[in-house]
Amino acid sequence: MANIAFSSVAKLIELLSTATAGEDAYVRIVSTNRLALGADPFHPAYLIDIAREVLVPCNQVEPAMNLDASMRHQAPANGGGD
Repeated sequence: MANIAFSSVAKLIELLSTATAGEDAYVRIVSTNRLALGADPFHPAYLIDIAREVLVPCNQVEPAMNLDASMRHQAPANGGGD
């Protein structure tokens, strides 16, 4: 089932302005309801959750943060032996 996320233009502009603080930044589409922002497009500083209309700092330690849960590799429950 598809998810639809939307936000008003005014709210999106507010979130983008807050995240960039007037500096140049790159925006990357991470998923159907998330945008990543930052001075370095490969290491974003913030995520915008469009569905909840919130700005969240990125956790740079977790490399899989830019993948949807459905796209992450799931290891076999038995450890992958047989």
